[in-house]
Amino acid sequence: MECKTDQLRLLILRSLHPNERHFPESSTFSSEDWKRLYIESGRQAIWGVTWLGIKTLPPGHRPPEDIESAWMDKYEKIRSANAKIGKAISLVTAVTDSHGKRSAVLKGQTKAHYYPLPEARTPGDIDLWVEDGREFADLLAREFGAEGKSTYHHFHTTCDFLHIRGVPLEIHWRPSSGCFNPIANRKIQRFLDIQVKDTERVDSSDGGYFYKPSSLFNMVSELVHIRRHFVGSGIGMRHIIDMYYLVRQCPPSQHEALLKELGLYRFTGAVAYVLCQYLNLDGETYFGMEPDRNAGRILLSEILEGGNFGQFAPRQRHGAVVRLLMRERRNVRLFSVCPSEFLWHELHYWWIIAKTLPQRIIKRKLSLRDE
Repeated sequence: MECKTDQLRLLILRSLHPNERHFPESSTFSSEDWKRLYIESGRQAIWGVTWLGIKTLPPGHRPPEDIESAWMDKYEKIRSANAKIGKAISLVTAVTDSHGKRSAVLKGQTKAHYYPLPEARTPGDIDLWVEDGREFADLLAREFGAEGKSTYHHFHTTCDFLHIRGVPLEIHWRPSSGCFNPIANRKIQRFLDIQVKDTERVDSSDGGYFYKPSSLFNMVSELVHIRRHFVGSGIGMRHIIDMYYLVRQCPPSQHEALLKELGLYRFTGAVAYVLCQYLNLDGETYFGMEPDRNAGRILLSEILEGGNFGQFAPRQRHGAVVRLLMRERRNVRLFSVCPSEFLWHELHYWWIIAKTLPQRIIKRKLSLRDE
C-alpha cells in the first residue's frame, strides 16, 4: 500500500518547519489517507518525526482518533527506547573512561542530537568508536563476559553485560564501514580515523555523558554511510532527515574540495536534490552547487519505494532467483548515480557468492538468507 508522496512530504515539512504557516493544512486528508501516512511513516522509520507534525495541527485537521492514538503510542515507544539506549551509552562510556580509552558515539545516536527533539528519532543500535577497539572488545569479553562477533570494522555484541537487555552494541575500531572502492576507501578511512578523535563531551539527561564527534566528521561519515546502503540495499527518509539537520550544522559548500578528494561530491549532488526539492532546504545557502536532478530523482524514487534500508522494496518479497534478477536490474538502473561504487559493489557481491559456495552446497541453499 503506497502513500501519496505529496501528502507524506507535507507532513514531514509540517514537522521540520512547525512555525512556517504557509504550508496548507491537511483538511483534505481522508481517513484512508491518514492510514496510508501512518503505514508509510513506519516504512520510513519516521513515526516520531511525523508525530511532531501531527501535534501542530489544529482540531479538525488531525487523524481519526484511533490512528492518532496508535501514532502517539509509537512515539512513546520510540521515546522510551531512546531513553534506554541513552542509559546504555552513558554506562559503556563510563567503562571506556575507566580503562583510559577515548570513545565517540557514531551514527544515529549522535545524529539524534542535531534534532530539535532527539527523542523523536527512531533509534537503531549503539555504534561506539573506541581507541584500540579490538583490545577493548577483548577486554569486554574477558572481564564482562560479552559475547559477539568481529567483522572488518567492529565487534558486534549486546548491552546484556551492562544489565540492559535487548540493546545491540557495536564496538568500532574503524569509525566507518567505508565504501566498496578500495582506493577511495583508504582515503575515507584515513580522514575519519583522524577526525573521530576530535570530540566534545555531551551530558545526558540520565546524569551520564558521552563523547560526540565533530559536525564535519558526522557529515562526511553520514554521506559515506547512506551511499553504501543506497548501493547495497537502500535507504529511507530517516537517513535524509538526518542529513537535513547535519547539513544545517555543517554546510557541504564549505568543504567542496574535501568532498571531491574523498569521492563524495557527485553523490552529494543527488542528496542535495532530495533535500532541496523534497524538504525545502535552501540549496544555494547550504550546498553552493547545482543539485544533480537526474541522480536525485533516482535516489528519491528509491527512498519512497523501498523504505528504511530498502526492506520494503518489491524485490524483497520474492525468492532467491527472482530477487537476484531484480537486484541486477536495479543496479543497472541506479548505476549512473555513483558508477564506481556500483561497480566495486558488484565485484564484492560475486566474491562473497564464490566464497560462500561450499557452505551453500553443504546446506543445499541457493540463498543463505532464506534459511
